[in-house]
Amino acid sequence: MPYTKTTWQDRQVEHPNRYNKSSENSTEVVLTPSPGNVLRQGTPISAANMNKIEQGIADALALAEAAETPAGAQAKANQAETNAKNASLPRTGGTLTGALTVNGNLQGQNLRVTSGYFTLDSYSIAEYGTGRLETFYDANNQRWSINGRNTANQSVPVTLWANDFRAADGTTMTSLKQSVSNGKATVAAAITDMGVSTAATAEFATMATNIRAIQTLGFIQGTGTWTKVGQSVSLTVRGLSFRPSVVTIYHSFAAMGGYSYINKIPNSTDGFNCSFGAVNSAGMVTVYTQTPTMFADGFTATIFNDAYGMGIPASGTCTYIAYK
Repeated sequence: MPYTKTTWQDRQVEHPNRYNKSSENSTEVVLTPSPGNVLRQGTPISAANMNKIEQGIADALALAEAAETPAGAQAKANQAETNAKNASLPRTGGTLTGALTVNGNLQGQNLRVTSGYFTLDSYSIAEYGTGRLETFYDANNQRWSINGRNTANQSVPVTLWANDFRAADGTTMTSLKQSVSNGKATVAAAITDMGVSTAATAEFATMATNIRAIQTLGFIQGTGTWTKVGQSVSLTVRGLSFRPSVVTIYHSFAAMGGYSYINKIPNSTDGFNCSFGAVNSAGMVTVYTQTPTMFADGFTATIFNDAYGMGIPASGTCTYIAYK
């Protein structure tokens, strides 16, 4: 038990040497202290205080008698040195058990974690928040596993953020992305040329859908409605999946004896004249000229000119075949 010192204080009074005299005779007198006001009580000289001093002296003596010899002190020093060496890593080799905290830069070569995660804490400033990165190599699946943890120790996705990545053959991520972009533009142009408009920035799924929409047979057969405006009888078809190069139209007019007419219209977007013939049951062919218009998804063509007022109605149906 440690020794607690007592701070001794003198007793202070107003009149330390004043006494009252009484009962005086020829041989004796009674003197009674008359100190006046007590300014400070002081520390009493009591049995408790004195016994405390005695106990302190006894305890000090016991400690002195049990004091360690020089040989004992050396033995303890040797043991402390051994313990310190066992608790520290040698300059080469050795194993560290438990957490390692480094305040400052940690530099070295061939740093390895042989079991468990290699963990990196967040920068721990407001801009980056609090969390950590856990990573290890999965040798069975030959992949590098990276996992993030938030403040609640929940697993969160990790985004790799770098200016660029370079493969062993020197290919960078930037050049790879550009190559893919160029390839998409080339494929999109080819799909568009096949009659299905496709943007160079379209998703691969969109390109796949557009490829399936390409008409691989080379033609589309359908039924259209012709209309007569003035003397001109024309047919307009839109919504095809390609730009026609040749269109064949089959139609007949009851007002003209039910003759069948065949119109073969070549692609002519720049004003080239083309011809079509009217074939009757006797094999007669009448030739006319026209300037058709072709669109990316259809055509407009004049199929007859009723210059003689044959009574052709305002509209009717006919069959067409549009070729790529």
